[in-house]
Amino acid sequence: MAQKENDEIAILEIYLPKQLSDEELKSALKKIIEKLGLSSLKEQRLVMKEAKEEFGARVDGKRLNTILKRNVKLIFKIMQKVSI
Repeated sequence: MAQKENDEIAILEIYLPKQLSDEELKSALKKIIEKLGLSSLKEQRLVMKEAKEEFGARVDGKRLNTILKRNVKLIFKIMQKVSI
């Protein structure tokens, strides 16, 4: 039975958009933050809105939110060091 379900999943995956990897997503989020010129963690919602528009179905909203929250502080620290 498990093999049948795996076969069905494989068929469905053909029709689904390719999901972004974590690294691709982190890099893209950094670019969005730079493009929007954001400098505060309070502006996370703007990043989410822009990312949802840009990525569409290539990333799940819950996963996007998790990765953004996990990495947003690090992204802002990197950007502040670069701008100094």
